[in-house]
Amino acid sequence: MLVSDFFARKPIIGMAHVLALPGSPLYDATGGLSAVREALRRDVVALQEGGVDAILFCNENDRPYQLKVGPETVAVMAALVGEFAPGLAIPYGVDVLWDPVAALAVAKATGASFVREIFTGV
Repeated sequence: MLVSDFFARKPIIGMAHVLALPGSPLYDATGGLSAVREALRRDVVALQEGGVDAILFCNENDRPYQLKVGPETVAVMAALVGEFAPGLAIPYGVDVLWDPVAALAVAKATGASFVREIFTGV
């Protein structure tokens, strides 16, 4: 699907909410990345089987949100998105709250089709 075709209609973009990641106060060290990965897998399968037009991967549970995330967030988000991307039959995007540079970096590293973030002063 061409990007122009995708945005020519009103697509439904489903959000794959990544559980809190290492470095975040809400990170579950007991469950670790295995728990993060399994929860994300359930979301991705449900969204794709549910018929959404695209999936947006987001670290929504890394609260409080940071204006600049640490390298651990970028690394884990890239690893997770990169792991799930080959199995997607639909476009996907990335949102790293509230860090637009991190969102662009993860998107570029994983071949994402779009990003969502707050871009100001550009």
